[in-house]
Amino acid sequence: MSSDDVAIRPMQAADIAVVKGLCHDLGYSPSPNQITERLTLMTASPEHHLLVAVIPDGTVLGFLHAFIKRMLEDAPQAQVQAIATVAEARGRGIGSRLLAAAENWARQQNLDLVTIYCAEHRTETHAFYAARGYDLTVRSSRFQKRLD
Repeated sequence: MSSDDVAIRPMQAADIAVVKGLCHDLGYSPSPNQITERLTLMTASPEHHLLVAVIPDGTVLGFLHAFIKRMLEDAPQAQVQAIATVAEARGRGIGSRLLAAAENWARQQNLDLVTIYCAEHRTETHAFYAARGYDLTVRSSRFQKRLD
């Protein structure tokens, strides 16, 4: 299988089982119901872009979620929130195709910057982004507070 055999299309409810597994690979554990609810909300918004990479038989090999990040202090930009491929498909150009699709979407939205946050320990992923023209611009820490 080459990346030419892979189609990039909008994410659908039928893709949720594979997307859930890929979210788990990224360190998140949403339930299928949570993903379904979020997918419904996000697909209703033109400011979210959810894609999957599939082979002709419909098997999902990866997904991407990008959105328009609006700020007071800076111009709007596209942010890739999540991108992942199944282990057996890595290194076959699928992530590159998903990322290129997100960049094209960002251009269509008249955005001139794509930002991706990536955990420090994902050094192979850092190399993937760098090889596709992304520059490491800042290292930061994330703080969270769980609200009761």
